[in-house]
Amino acid sequence: IGDNAPEQYCEVSDAGEAGFALMKEINAERGFFTHFDRGALASNSDHYPFAELGVPCIGFIQEGGDCFAYYHTHRDDMEHAIYDTYPKIFSLIVELFGRL
Repeated sequence: IGDNAPEQYCEVSDAGEAGFALMKEINAERGFFTHFDRGALASNSDHYPFAELGVPCIGFIQEGGDCFAYYHTHRDDMEHAIYDTYPKIFSLIVELFGRL
């Protein structure tokens, strides 16, 4: 979430698909991100064990941002984070829960 890409990529558990569809709809209405897409669920992230247990979960990833080069390196820290997209994701999540 600490990056600046105009696109948002999400890894979504099967149980989280309804929430993702609603977030995609909200994004289309509000224009937070130029693209809001679902990708394949990868086993290398914190949300994966929850997905395997059937818990609805969505992992937010911004591969096109300026900070992605630091992801999982010694520079993956607060000093190198860019929070341009944080307000957009926060607003998107708040709207999601307001519609559930």
